[in-house]
Amino acid sequence: GCEGYSFQTWGEGDSMRFAVVSMVHPDKNLNKKEEQVWFVTTSDPSLSTETNPEKRRELLLEKFQNWHDPIGRLIQTTPPEGIWMERALAHRHSVGPVFNVAEIALHEQELSERRRMRNKNQRHITSSLEVGGSGGGKDLSALKESVNLGPALFFVGDANMTVDPVLAQGLTMAMEGGHALAKSVERCCLSSSLTSPSSNHTTTNEKEQDDEYNDERITPLNFDPIELRTELRHQHRKLGARLLCLLRATEMVQTLAQPRSALSGFLLQGVIRPVMGVTPDFVKKPIFDYMMRYSLGLTMEEGGTVAETATHANVEDQGESAGKKKER
Repeated sequence: GCEGYSFQTWGEGDSMRFAVVSMVHPDKNLNKKEEQVWFVTTSDPSLSTETNPEKRRELLLEKFQNWHDPIGRLIQTTPPEGIWMERALAHRHSVGPVFNVAEIALHEQELSERRRMRNKNQRHITSSLEVGGSGGGKDLSALKESVNLGPALFFVGDANMTVDPVLAQGLTMAMEGGHALAKSVERCCLSSSLTSPSSNHTTTNEKEQDDEYNDERITPLNFDPIELRTELRHQHRKLGARLLCLLRATEMVQTLAQPRSALSGFLLQGVIRPVMGVTPDFVKKPIFDYMMRYSLGLTMEEGGTVAETATHANVEDQGESAGKKKER
């Protein structure tokens, strides 16, 4: 009697939410089988510390006993061993007062030290190129690689952020980050191939010099590692701005749906919800549309999402490459 439901209901206390979706999958006989997949969220410690599956289901039933149908039936008809529990963590945009000034100062000091080391390595690379940069594209890349800068890490998806899935943009953020990373690597490889000398026009002296650098200590690269690091830092900043928009929009939705203090609860139930109830749709719709565009990063001054910016930049790079070929 619980087939075909798909909804999400929010409570106003203990971060309580209940969501359910229908899932169709083949059974052992390859026939279609429909089941309901549901999840609940709550900050009640009695549920998170209970290890007995049957007692945990009883606590869930007690917690959601006054909620609308079919929530109680879905919990009751689910076998206790089929109810999994895991701890959920999420980034949140803090709008409260800042008291941990000492921790912030220490973090800024660490960032300053890392910037100083990065600039020092950059100067070392520049001086190395001035001394031995006449050996061709492979020599140039090898000299850049020889400096021990450590690996270039670029996190994508949940590895980069864990936003509470209120606006359901986790997969979108992962796709945008993956697309931006792919385009950054593509641009760096394309730039390196355009600046490297053609192997068909390599002289005997250049081949001898290439052989000198092509030993087991130095591996020629088909991309510019310094340009790649610059690209990744740029994309990291853009992803950060995009993430901040999503965090702010998520925080606003959570505050309106689940007030965390008595004052915010009073304002929400006594003022905001009654006013929104009598406000006509032609007034609410533009506000809603703007908030959704803001959460997607489409209202940022630089314009476009990370993925769109990467695509536009790639088109510009290809245009420049075509122009150079025509000039030749």
